[in-house]
Amino acid sequence: MSSSVSIQRRVYTLVAPIVAYLLFSVLQYSGFLQPFENILVNRRIDMREAIVSHRGAIRDFLEGLGLESLLPPSLLEDPVREIVLVGIDDYSLEHIGGWPWDRAVHGDMIQLLAASKPAAVAFDILFTEPRSKESDKYLADAARDFPNLITGAKRAEEGVGEPAAGKTLTQPFTSIEGDISNIFGSDQALFPIQPLRARSQFGFVDSDPSSGDGIRRYQPLMMRVGQTVYPSLTLQALLFHLGAGSGDVHVALGEYLVLRGRDQLTRMIPIDKHGRMLINYRADDRYAQHFSYAKLMHQLGRTHIQGEKWPEEYPALEGKIVFVGQTAVGLSDFGPSPLSSNAPLVLTHVNAIGNILNHEFLTMLEPFDDYTPGQWPRHHTWLLGVWFVLAWGTLLALSQSGVLVSLAVPGVLAALYGLGAHVVFFTGSVLVPLAWPLIGFVVVHAGAGVLRWVEDRQSRQNIREIFATYVSPSVLEKLLSDPENIQLGGARKAVTIFFSDIRDFTAISEGGDEQTLVAQLNEYFEKMVDCITVRNGTLHKYIGDAIMALWGDIISTSAELDASQAVAAAVEMRKALSGLNEGWKRRGIRPVKIGMGLNHGVVCVGNIGAPQRKEFTAIGDAVNLASRLEGVTKQFGTDLIISDSVLSLIGDAAYCRTIGQLVVKGKSQPVGTYEVLGLKGDENLRFSPEWLQVYEASYQCFCGQDFEQASNGFAQCQNLEPGDKATELYLRLCNEYLMEPPELHWRGEIKLDSK
Repeated sequence: MSSSVSIQRRVYTLVAPIVAYLLFSVLQYSGFLQPFENILVNRRIDMREAIVSHRGAIRDFLEGLGLESLLPPSLLEDPVREIVLVGIDDYSLEHIGGWPWDRAVHGDMIQLLAASKPAAVAFDILFTEPRSKESDKYLADAARDFPNLITGAKRAEEGVGEPAAGKTLTQPFTSIEGDISNIFGSDQALFPIQPLRARSQFGFVDSDPSSGDGIRRYQPLMMRVGQTVYPSLTLQALLFHLGAGSGDVHVALGEYLVLRGRDQLTRMIPIDKHGRMLINYRADDRYAQHFSYAKLMHQLGRTHIQGEKWPEEYPALEGKIVFVGQTAVGLSDFGPSPLSSNAPLVLTHVNAIGNILNHEFLTMLEPFDDYTPGQWPRHHTWLLGVWFVLAWGTLLALSQSGVLVSLAVPGVLAALYGLGAHVVFFTGSVLVPLAWPLIGFVVVHAGAGVLRWVEDRQSRQNIREIFATYVSPSVLEKLLSDPENIQLGGARKAVTIFFSDIRDFTAISEGGDEQTLVAQLNEYFEKMVDCITVRNGTLHKYIGDAIMALWGDIISTSAELDASQAVAAAVEMRKALSGLNEGWKRRGIRPVKIGMGLNHGVVCVGNIGAPQRKEFTAIGDAVNLASRLEGVTKQFGTDLIISDSVLSLIGDAAYCRTIGQLVVKGKSQPVGTYEVLGLKGDENLRFSPEWLQVYEASYQCFCGQDFEQASNGFAQCQNLEPGDKATELYLRLCNEYLMEPPELHWRGEIKLDSK
């Protein structure tokens, strides 16, 4: 990776999480993210109720596996059901008549309910406008006989309602900590008609929908009229049920509403600064038994008037909270909930009281559910800290990973976070924000993935530009498929190095036409480079008329295969040159001879050079030795010499003869060298097998200081193949050593003074 790329990644790792946090805070500030968070909240609520509805089957399944402890008690236990919901449903409208009904109907219902001694009867209905005197009086008289009746009140615009309740049984709250002006309300309100409010309690039915999706997520427990604070319909019904009054309530805005009932138990209800509690929506039948208004009224009449026995399928109303509200689709008192797109709004009261009686409060780590656009979001400190640690940590940990891994790991972490958020909600009704942490985390890592992709494209382009002329298309494609195969900054690798050179090129260039020479060189290089690339070698450079190539520097299957490919390429270059020479002769162009040297060793491979110009090459002692071996071919009259390191790798893949233990210029230790005569299976080799046998035997005698026997053998080889420079050299050395023997520890080393 280049230094510029490293700097880009470091800057991105440091800055991206901060920018993402600021960006998503601005999106929350504008209210853009709230609909997404609301959807995720609704989804969790819906999934929890689906689990609860199948809890019997789930429990049986887990018990069969011995894992029943995995399902938390909060999902298995039956709740306290102290509420009866009396619905004004389609059946009631059909049998009583179209809505609204005459208030005498409700008066009859109140009298019948009173006989069953419920703790409270709460009408989620407004009786704020006078009707006929008879019906209003009838309703008020019924209320007089049942003091635990509660009817609805509602805040109003100026000039529409009344500034004070006047004579009423409902007592305002007096023990309040905090700024009362924060409590939702108005300067005027719509109270129940005067005869009714003088004989019964009232409670405010206001429950404003949250912005974004219209769901009523908060239930007010109090409402302000001017500077007077009254209970909501929800709280007033709860007070009746617990045998408490307004004086038993203490309000600490933004913290708790504390009340003590007849059982002397202190209940603490979490509220926000506006005096509202979060509604932990549950299935319609979790907290309440549902009955039709008309059917229940009919059965109450048969029981309390006609003396019939109360049927078992009907609820016992004594001591219960009875809510009366609209449940027929098409009436006005409907709105969306997390569990339904169109639910009766009376269920907000039912859910709120059910939450309190069962202590199933909804806890929210951040106020994302009722976020007010234009207000800077307040993120929970520890959650924000964890988010930054994970964002920075994963960016750093994955900085050297591939694109797929750098996207997969954040995806898994995001999934685990989402799973954890669902688990804590299912088990403890705790809402952990999902929208901004997940979207922000994914966006940060998606940006890192895009940056990685851009860097990868840039790296591939750089590699293509660098290597397109060096290697075969197949090797280039392998390299591009995994750029990690090459480290442009430099890496030590075991490679096979090739050098070739044209013999007497200076004399050729001085005696020939320049244009003809250039054309001849181009033909030569084209054929030679083809032989290299076909055998998956890398062309490193031209040095005048010389060629340097490597095998194993970019992609290496094995050192043995690299060496075999290099030797095969050199033999093919020999054959290709023979074809070129024949063509040049026919065209009157002077033929050329070349020398080739091959060595295997560990070198440093990389992009080397000054900042102004770099080239991909290799440096090291093994490179120098390969170059020396190419020069040795001139002294021994051959065109291809390999070192013993190459011979040990190719095994018997080629026919070779020993050149000798040579101490080349610049070296102190001898290296075994061999001439490659051809590949296994080749015919028409330079020497016959019989000749090679005599030569090798003579060479062994030479190394063993049996110079007389060696001389006889080399002389025989010279007679059979006159002009072989290696034979001539060893024959001359035998004669010299017969006259003046070498040291006893000498084993055939020949020191060369020239390149």
